[in-house]
Amino acid sequence: MELTDISGYRVVRKLGSGGMGDVYLVDHPRLPRRDAIKVLSRSLSMDPQFTARFQREAEVLAGIAHPNVVTAYDRGAIDDRLWLAMEYIDGADASQVLKRDGPLHPDVVGDIIGGVGAALDAVWQQRGLTHRDVKPANVLLALGDPGSTRPSAVKLVDFGIAKAADEASSLTATGAAMGTMTYMSPEAIESRRLDSRSDLYSLACTAFELLTGGPPYPDNGIRAMMMAHLGAPIPDVTLHRPGLPAALNPVFHRALAKEPGDRYATGAQFAAAYRAALATAPPARTLPAPALTRQAPAGAQPGTHDRNTRVQNAGGPAPASAPPAAARSTASRRGLLLAIGALVAVLVLAALGYSWLTSDTDGGAPVAAPSSIAAPTSAAPSPSAPSQPTVTGTDAAGFVGEYARCGDGETLRAAMITEASSGSGRPAHVVICDGASGPVYRAAQVGDTVGISLQATPVPGGYTAFNPNPGGSGGTSYRAVLDSGVTVTSPDGASEFLRWSQIWQR
Repeated sequence: MELTDISGYRVVRKLGSGGMGDVYLVDHPRLPRRDAIKVLSRSLSMDPQFTARFQREAEVLAGIAHPNVVTAYDRGAIDDRLWLAMEYIDGADASQVLKRDGPLHPDVVGDIIGGVGAALDAVWQQRGLTHRDVKPANVLLALGDPGSTRPSAVKLVDFGIAKAADEASSLTATGAAMGTMTYMSPEAIESRRLDSRSDLYSLACTAFELLTGGPPYPDNGIRAMMMAHLGAPIPDVTLHRPGLPAALNPVFHRALAKEPGDRYATGAQFAAAYRAALATAPPARTLPAPALTRQAPAGAQPGTHDRNTRVQNAGGPAPASAPPAAARSTASRRGLLLAIGALVAVLVLAALGYSWLTSDTDGGAPVAAPSSIAAPTSAAPSPSAPSQPTVTGTDAAGFVGEYARCGDGETLRAAMITEASSGSGRPAHVVICDGASGPVYRAAQVGDTVGISLQATPVPGGYTAFNPNPGGSGGTSYRAVLDSGVTVTSPDGASEFLRWSQIWQR
């Protein structure tokens, strides 16, 4: 049953839905203001882990007042479902802007470094907190009036796994890394004590991706990415996007340094160095006009916006893949790299990632909404393009914003959603990807923060994969039959067959 009222907030419309819950545009019950409310699903509201994170985000945000941090207004529960009322933003998250329109203009990336850097400086200096999941999807860009060429505001969102310096490291009790591996600092991977310089490393990874179209280290699997963060040479941005000032290379070399002491100490320092390097050779001479340009629709009244406003492509050639490189030879890292290399599969606890973007469907402007909770209803694949995945929540690479997704250099072969498991009561998202070393089986339960990425073996009608027990014998096997479902066999020999509720295959 659709909600029409959430603890006094009148629901204007549902902005989107996903495996983790729903997002609504609402009218404030007492003020002339519209807010965005995210409502956790009933099953996850009963899960202590998700409940703790959801509540923590509200508590952290309640203690932060900063123009570059999204504001939380209220929280509560309705029909056994937790909800959080947050600031309504006319904008889009940076990952969706990048995906839709390509690399951002360097000036806009400078705005993002400055805004997010200021937010990170403030929460560290005032509260001693580290965010631990800085990434493009957690950077919200508020667009300005028609004709503006820069974001009117930059907001950092999702403080669900933020921690104080004296709290536990980035590993959970089960040893799985918290955060998103593409942007995770070496010290977070190694479970060392973290400070704001770990977040600044993640910000540098984010800026690199927004500037060039791809992260500094491509997604060739979790194991390869961990090793790259720990030991691979830092790539030059100019190799990935010709036309940028060469002075930007040493800026990113410092921002992405393997050791925290070799990086910028504050976000303000990083932003100042970036802008100074950009000024050495204004990119406007070789690159098109800045991104985030609004064009007022014909006949539009002042202050109104066309819902189809697009962010213009900043141009430049397609980004190249980062070249492979040897790992650093420090003794402390060598042992860890060898341990990682010995794993056939790595389970990584990805952040819940309340990334933000959904569009109004009645001509209004976009509104902030957690994309990991709610995928925009307009994102369904077009039936006129059968060569593209038709499974709910997918694009050409797999499930949007989730672990079950093909990486750079991989081709999506199949995408499936299983029926609910008898153990968890939840379905799973599964993809088969063709990679350089053969097919890959990648899967994660809906609403779960643990995913598996396994080398797969083609068999008649499908694929098999095996996930060995870390440090022990045996493991879990998977047999995916493309026209029916997947059989999961646990180490004790117990099996469960899960039928596909949706499937697409190339």
